[in-house]
Amino acid sequence: MKGDNIDYFNNVSQRNLWQLELSIIKLISKGAIKSKLKISKVPIKLIAIKDRNENEVDKIFNELESQEVFFDWYKDKENYTVEFLNTRKLKKQHDFIFGIVSKFNKKNNFSSESLSNIRDKKDDVVIITEGKTDWKYFIKALRYFHTRRPKQFLLINEDYFLRFGDQDDVDKKNCGTILATEMGDSELESYLISISKVKSKENSNFQKTYIGVYDSDNSKVKVINDKTNKVFSFKIEPKDISTEFLFKEKEIKTLLKGKRLFNGNEFDKYTKKLLVNGTISLGGDSANKAGKNCIIDKHVFNKNFKDIALSKDEFAQAVFCEKIKISNSSLDNFKNIFKSIENYLKK
Repeated sequence: MKGDNIDYFNNVSQRNLWQLELSIIKLISKGAIKSKLKISKVPIKLIAIKDRNENEVDKIFNELESQEVFFDWYKDKENYTVEFLNTRKLKKQHDFIFGIVSKFNKKNNFSSESLSNIRDKKDDVVIITEGKTDWKYFIKALRYFHTRRPKQFLLINEDYFLRFGDQDDVDKKNCGTILATEMGDSELESYLISISKVKSKENSNFQKTYIGVYDSDNSKVKVINDKTNKVFSFKIEPKDISTEFLFKEKEIKTLLKGKRLFNGNEFDKYTKKLLVNGTISLGGDSANKAGKNCIIDKHVFNKNFKDIALSKDEFAQAVFCEKIKISNSSLDNFKNIFKSIENYLKK
């Protein structure tokens, strides 16, 4: 089993609880955690040695063992791999593992919030966007539809959206962020697939409706339409765009403190220079986006080598907090997204 179904945790401080929970869910869905009469094991990467010294690792292992959470482990390069074995009570193990990690994270000023906490909230619906910027756009647009005449999409509550970001967002409560985690398209896809599998085996803990919303610029992402377990996902329209393109060009290019978002097609494909101003050019990974219709939010340098690109996150916060004037016609572009969400809520 070594090397099979392993999750790597290279940045425990940022991805800790969500990544750990995802691994536990994968274990459950794979049938790795079974009754006490059937012993089975699947390894997961749980602890990165660079983030936790060996004494701390030993303490966590000892506490797990004292609570009859059966496991084996081995060290591979810089990581510990934990093989969870059979347990007496699945829920007891699940809750206890998160208790241990939460204590550790609290001691080290890490986030103690996880998706298991989100599932315990009263809302029956969880809507998860591909990135930490998109939910800010969606909530802004939803408020517009809820206040216009006639009001629309009243089946959708803004509290349904998972407000996640990095630890700094949580600490500063940026736009009401409550969860520190990364959620790219691949992480969201894996999470929804796992939830779908687990809901087929569980009853009490997984009764919510889950809806994932992706940008449409990644053709490899597969959407889910699991009516039985109420797990769905879809891509925004039109094809091949990130959510920022639902706004007008002049809105996207709004200048904030001397910075703005750029479009790759503003730059020459070969020289990487801004077409209207040759003293501004692309560097780093952004250079590969020159000549392409995509948002660039970093590595745009002026003649003084200062990065003048506004980050997507800064733009999204400005939209959410109404520091950028967004036209009604732009907000109307979100209508199809909310129609799709409402359709899934009715299933």
